[in-house]
Amino acid sequence: MPRASAADAAATARRILDTASAHFAAHGYAAASVDDIARAAGVTRGAVYHHYDSKPGLFAAVASAVLALL
Repeated sequence: MPRASAADAAATARRILDTASAHFAAHGYAAASVDDIARAAGVTRGAVYHHYDSKPGLFAAVASAVLALL
C-alpha cells in the first residue's frame, strides 16, 4: 500500500483537528473521546495519535487554532 503524500497527511490532520474542535465544543473536554473523534473524522484512533500524540495534545492544537483565528 503506498504511503500518503504530505498533502494527504496535512488534509487528514486538518480533518481530525476540525472534528475534534466540534466534539470538544459540543461535549466538553472530559466527555469527548478520541475514539468518537476518530470515527467522526473517518480515521482510526491510531491516525489521531500519529498526528496528535495525546488527547491533551489534540486539545492544545484545537485551542491554538482557535486562538490563531482571533
